[in-house]
Amino acid sequence: MSYVTSRSVSGLTLALCLVGSTLLGASSSSASEARGDVTVAPRLFVQDAQAATAERKRGKRWKITLTGIDPMTQWFTDRPERDAGRQSTQSFVDEWDAYGFTVDPPNAVIQHEDADAVAVELKNPRYNAENATLTYTAIIDPGSGKRLARKMTSVSLFIDDAGLVTTQLNLSFNYLAPESRVTVRLTNDQGAPNPSYASFYISGPDTPSGGNVIDAEGGAVSFASFMISPTDISFETGFPTGDEPGNFTMSVFIQTPPTVSVVALQVSAPAGAEVQAALADQQPQVVNATPTLFSLTR
Repeated sequence: MSYVTSRSVSGLTLALCLVGSTLLGASSSSASEARGDVTVAPRLFVQDAQAATAERKRGKRWKITLTGIDPMTQWFTDRPERDAGRQSTQSFVDEWDAYGFTVDPPNAVIQHEDADAVAVELKNPRYNAENATLTYTAIIDPGSGKRLARKMTSVSLFIDDAGLVTTQLNLSFNYLAPESRVTVRLTNDQGAPNPSYASFYISGPDTPSGGNVIDAEGGAVSFASFMISPTDISFETGFPTGDEPGNFTMSVFIQTPPTVSVVALQVSAPAGAEVQAALADQQPQVVNATPTLFSLTR
């Protein structure tokens, strides 16, 4: 998603965040928790399939095979966050470990048109995009008292949850000449942008954590343009020609999967400009065109 200002907008106030995650555990919390400069926002997933079969393996352990699986997995955040989107089912399976699901398997509800919903614990996803099939090992919730139907149609799988850890990022821009073009890129520790690893996002107006852009004197900042994508913040300063170089700060947020402990930032800026960044309460570091690493605190 992106946000672009009109020409020469001043007094820009931003509510910026990142899409990524740290896991609370499959059933640890249903609401966001704040820990200083870190906020955990649960993310829930929905997968739809034309049909499914259940094969009993041992005890309450079953093999679930979803056929005609949608190639896209939907997701949404729990209160008080207000965000939703989708990712490829392949990336969801690829990120299973990063979401923390290997260590702490998620709870899920299997809903279909042939019988009542059944609560299960999911493990070991296997996706075949060519055949449009997705298999899981499912363990029935002991308290449910229900059995899985051997054959199911019009299946929806509701998966809870991958909690997204949101960490505050403070950016300081110094010595920017009029009409300077600047890009701040968020990457993994190898310098490759990957929204599943870490990414920026714009939150809703009722999200508790917002961000601000202020100049050195605490006043408004003028931009010719401003855009944010999952991995880039790009803008052009709108200071009138002839003004002194500008200095201002920007408070934004980053979200990461639970297994991510390091992120990197890269900056494209005119010669003479300086950009510093600090995660949470860490000491600021100068960010250059090469990846600058930042450790995430949990």
